[in-house]
Amino acid sequence: MDDVLLSADHLLPLNSPPLMPARFLPGSGVAAFLHSLDRVEALDGVNLALGGHDGPMRDPRARIRALRSRTHEKLDGLLAACTHPMTIQDLLLALHPRLRSIQAVLLLDQTAALAEYLAGTGALRESTREDGAALLTRA
Repeated sequence: MDDVLLSADHLLPLNSPPLMPARFLPGSGVAAFLHSLDRVEALDGVNLALGGHDGPMRDPRARIRALRSRTHEKLDGLLAACTHPMTIQDLLLALHPRLRSIQAVLLLDQTAALAEYLAGTGALRESTREDGAALLTRA
């Protein structure tokens, strides 16, 4: 509306939005999220963004840059944590060793989305353990 973007949970001033793997929810995933940030950043005349909570963002482009940077930090962190063949749950615990169970639900989806993206870029390889569990290994 005019110079105001109603961004819901896509842009939030204090948090990164929840990420889901594209294989579970078509249209989602890290690649789609990064692409959508590019599209929102390219909007002309937007001077204020209102997310679903946590107050207004007076500089939406700065917030987009921060979200993009944070997403790449998370990708780098996941890649660094993958020191041997690991499941998504192993990676989740390596990245968040003091994780409370209530946090695990959202972070498990996010970890899977990040791993899916890295597998898509060729930075990680997927394989299957004898018991059928999916394993990720640095390429």
